Amino acid sequence: MAEGMISSEDKGKGESLRDVAERYLFEPENRCMVQVEIDELPLYKRFKSCRLHDMIRDLCLSKGKRKGFLEVMDREMGGGDSAICKTNRLAIHAVGVDNDLSQRIGENKNIRSFVFKGYQFENWKLPKGIAKWELLKLLSLENSIVKELPPSICKLPCLQTLNVKNIMRLPNCIYKMKRLRHLFMKDDHERVGGEKLKFEGLNELEMVDDIWVGDVVDDITHLLKLPKMDMDVNTNREDGSTLFRRFVMYHSLHYLRITHCRVSKLPTYEVQLYQNMIELQLVGTRIEEDPMKILEKLPMLRVLGLWSNPYVGREMVCRATGFP
Repeated sequence: MAEGMISSEDKGKGESLRDVAERYLFEPENRCMVQVEIDELPLYKRFKSCRLHDMIRDLCLSKGKRKGFLEVMDREMGGGDSAICKTNRLAIHAVGVDNDLSQRIGENKNIRSFVFKGYQFENWKLPKGIAKWELLKLLSLENSIVKELPPSICKLPCLQTLNVKNIMRLPNCIYKMKRLRHLFMKDDHERVGGEKLKFEGLNELEMVDDIWVGDVVDDITHLLKLPKMDMDVNTNREDGSTLFRRFVMYHSLHYLRITHCRVSKLPTYEVQLYQNMIELQLVGTRIEEDPMKILEKLPMLRVLGLWSNPYVGREMVCRATGFP
């Protein structure tokens, strides 16, 4: 998706690019070119994982490297860096620091996709040349050691997918990434300067993972007005009943996981609430009244998760006629 391989012209009514991408995957799966694992329920399919068969993977890597389309580097296995300054897509699997590699990465102005796993950058900082990555669409720093995300990251005009789940300090300029679609964050991140993290203006965002909403509720509800949204929410509010109602009143919300937020009572079911809620995960919500009286009426709900004291009452009743 972030590479622009999914055409918006193929979108059906009410579909997102992610829906189109999932349809694209079924064709190579049917031809046994890829292995796809999905959670499949009526009216709802979600991909859990996708991987290539060994022979197809070797063929793709060989052709990708030859054409300068893709290169995977495993520094522990002695992976070379001859093409690091000219390849468009680079995945690095490494442990430890490689100062020379960090410097050479910063020199590549044509990079479109960077995936780092287990990489420790020099001085725990991204390369200085990051502002030159004007074509970059995907940046993933999963399990890599970076202390702080530089403000220059927000100057990348094409960035659509950003994974910074391991980074503690974030600059308050993410709202400037107008083309951002997928954002993966650390729930207990710090904001540089201590300001509230802003999201207003991110009109193409479809997925937010592990966001702390204690002080950004207004911007979050702005996001919920978008055509489709999945959200993983953490908050320490003593009573989040009002906040929860604000979430479920938006028809665009398909998936919601809310954690560490006491919701004493779920909002009463109304036609305009929970309209398209397909999956709901409640963690530590300490609901006082039986939630099944409400949840059993949700017309689109297919997955319900209750974890770590979601309900503190004495009795929960699941009726045979519930959950249509």
